[in-house]
Amino acid sequence: ALIGRRGHSGHRVLNDVVQCRSRDAQRVHFGQFARQRKDPVCALFGERGIEATSMDAIAQASGVSKATIYNHWADKEALLLEVMLWVNGLTLTGEPEDVDTGDIGRDIATVLTRRPPEKFEAARERLMPTLVAYSATHAEFGKQWRHSVMEPPRRRLRRILDRGIERGELDPKLDIETALALLLG
Repeated sequence: ALIGRRGHSGHRVLNDVVQCRSRDAQRVHFGQFARQRKDPVCALFGERGIEATSMDAIAQASGVSKATIYNHWADKEALLLEVMLWVNGLTLTGEPEDVDTGDIGRDIATVLTRRPPEKFEAARERLMPTLVAYSATHAEFGKQWRHSVMEPPRRRLRRILDRGIERGELDPKLDIETALALLLG
């Protein structure tokens, strides 16, 4: 007998696989896969490195078929990018909300001191060296990584600086690009 619970549509839910009543209709519920299966993927990338981690190994560690993974991610790099965004507290669809406390200095400090969720610290420590090396040899992935992780704070800071100029709190002659370079390094 299958152990599980009934989902909202009457299907029996087991971990992240929805067992449909029709004969051969099985599908993975993406949201549950994303939440429950990224830990083993992080571990694989951290232990083996990105290059040495195959989609077969990811499928096996995740407990789903390789076809299921390819239904959600075009390739290993797309999965890696989403995993890295996840452990950094970001998503593919958006960035953290703008900060507007009414104090430009406090707003800047809020953006600059933002830290990813602590619960992912170990995963980040395992993955970051591998990710940096991979990004250096895979230019397109590196570009996507910078755009998804490094650019959001830059855009937020730009909006804060623009707002400071509009409100008269900052000099209108401020060179925003130089200010951003000084703030972000």
